[in-house]
Amino acid sequence: MVRPIKSHSSQIRTKAACNCGRKQADREDPFSHKAANYEFYQSLEHSCCEKLEHYTFPVFMSSTADAQAGHVDTTREEVTHHPLARKESGKLDSVTAGISNLSLALSLGQSGASDVFAHTSHSLNQDMSDSTHTSAVDLGETGHAGADHKATDRQVSTTEYLPGMVHSNGPVGLLPKFSSWSLCCLGKANSYSPTQGLDQPGFMHGSNYLLPWDMTVKADKEKWPTVNETSGKKGKNKRGQKSIQETEINLRLYLGCEYECPRGHRFFCSGPDKLLKVPGTGPPKDNANKLLNSDMPLYFPCHCRSSKGYMAQLMRVFMTTPEGPVQAKLSPRIQPAPMPCPIFLPTTDGPIKLPAGGLWVLRLPYIYLGEDGPYMIPTDQQHLNSCRLLKGLFGIAQPEQ
Repeated sequence: MVRPIKSHSSQIRTKAACNCGRKQADREDPFSHKAANYEFYQSLEHSCCEKLEHYTFPVFMSSTADAQAGHVDTTREEVTHHPLARKESGKLDSVTAGISNLSLALSLGQSGASDVFAHTSHSLNQDMSDSTHTSAVDLGETGHAGADHKATDRQVSTTEYLPGMVHSNGPVGLLPKFSSWSLCCLGKANSYSPTQGLDQPGFMHGSNYLLPWDMTVKADKEKWPTVNETSGKKGKNKRGQKSIQETEINLRLYLGCEYECPRGHRFFCSGPDKLLKVPGTGPPKDNANKLLNSDMPLYFPCHCRSSKGYMAQLMRVFMTTPEGPVQAKLSPRIQPAPMPCPIFLPTTDGPIKLPAGGLWVLRLPYIYLGEDGPYMIPTDQQHLNSCRLLKGLFGIAQPEQ
């Protein structure tokens, strides 16, 4: 008698929200990065997120019935074909991590349900908050919204796929069978209430607010007559051309970096070392400056009542996009371990251009899988501080005229 093969189970369960964050469910301990980053969230799509507008990340499209995993060189030490290689100092190289025959949760140093993401008693290092770099505002780049997003210009294989995740050390021309990321629109930008915050399950009291990002831009008054303006003046015109009335316009976007612990508790941080806590009703007194100018930790201590001291993981990024003369964009780049290690990103096609007037949520991967296995949560506090979302996530660009 042949017994049926059952899937692995460690009996470990955590609680997590879906792609858009509006529904929570129990998560079985994943034994593959597909189960962790794709299958769990797909199982909740039909009951929650399916009808929302989704951004489609590039994935492998087969032209043959016998498609195979492409060869990935694990010995390369440096990559120069992608801008990430120039942005980060040091060599971007895969590191050996994890024990491949254990579940992903256990290989991340988690010995049981009560110990998942347990953290040390030390506070996060202040180095992450001491950034002196300027804001991520950039009006020099032109481009269209996500609906007009073009596929990469390079030749993409239709016979070989990327067996792991997209990162800065990955081979050119290979795409994964599925995306470990998700990006969807919750609704119109004005559906977010600055006084009430996000109305989603799991958020700790007073920690469900996005932070304002205020800016002033110049634009043609005739093209943007309904947008809040501060002053106006006529621009110089050449002979025979109609004069352009230039107006300074105030715009406000709302941003948020959301953390989620294994017990399903969720919260936003106002900076790399501060959990957002609003007493009473909003809006919060903080602004989004630190989110714009600082690296954000990939892991942050949860303030839930537990003697274990759970560690929350950065799982979602929220952004409202303005109705105005700017193009909102996202450039997510995750460093899951001390350098050298690859930088993980959803696509190598550049910044993600978002349509105007929406409330967008980017769900990050639950597991970061390198060529040698998943990246473990460091037990050393100094190494823990190296796990981060790199600054430059949020930006704006001038749309094409």
